[in-house]
Amino acid sequence: MKTIFRFTMFLMLMLILLGIPMISHANNYTFSFFDYPGATDTRPNSINRSGKIVGDYGNWSHGFTYEAGVAASLDFSGSPWSFAYGINTQGHVAGVYQFNATSNYSYIYDGNSFTSFHYYGANKTHAGGINDKNHIVGHIDDGSQGFFYDSVAQTFDFFVYPGGVLKTMPSGINNNGVISGYYTDNTGKSHGFFKDGAVFTPIDYPGALNTYPIGINNYGAMVGSYDITPGGVRYGFIYKNGVFTPFNIPGYTNINARGITDDGRIVGRARAANANSHGFLATPPKITPIMNLLLGD
Repeated sequence: MKTIFRFTMFLMLMLILLGIPMISHANNYTFSFFDYPGATDTRPNSINRSGKIVGDYGNWSHGFTYEAGVAASLDFSGSPWSFAYGINTQGHVAGVYQFNATSNYSYIYDGNSFTSFHYYGANKTHAGGINDKNHIVGHIDDGSQGFFYDSVAQTFDFFVYPGGVLKTMPSGINNNGVISGYYTDNTGKSHGFFKDGAVFTPIDYPGALNTYPIGINNYGAMVGSYDITPGGVRYGFIYKNGVFTPFNIPGYTNINARGITDDGRIVGRARAANANSHGFLATPPKITPIMNLLLGD
């Protein structure tokens, strides 16, 4: 029996050394909460490998970065509002800003300057996730089409979830080019999907009315939220290899998990008793005594 246990621990160690994440139930996570200084609502959207977080705060009007306990505003110059949605390993940020009263454009921020991009056949271009190749996904005109944007070639590829849907809302992309997101069907219900090449795979949280996958890491693990009644409370989830794991935080409601790193850290927002949204960082447990378990007495 002891030999089997040690062999199991050996396999777990190999998974860790190979960088393959082991997703734990949310109750095993360590949670830390943060707010943008002076803001009533703080809404993180993504996190990169170094732990830098981006999001928006206030009355849907300002972007921010958060790193090592320090928050900084990130606003597109001259725009009345802008949001930060995605961040990659290099620290490049994808976001959205108001161009004029009827049009929203998107941007890439490289740490020094903003570069605007827009599909000129639409009124609104809404960037979401960004990978390490500076490929960006998002949607135009409130979800009429999803897009893949190559910021080097400056080209758009558009796609729609098959079946005559109302909206296609891509939200994340990993370094393998796999896209996470959701679509809205003709009855108004939202369903999750991931897209690998030209192949769409639908995913729905069991028993949910609406399912909203947002972030995806390089191993294909996704995080998001779901509800079970129209306009009802949101609950968080992790999805990997066809398996959903509940992701909820004791004492908080409306859990909206938004981003996940390759080592399993998760960011998002949750609502406290005062009904304000607070940012959270969830850190999975580390197996520190594993070598002792392997070696035994």
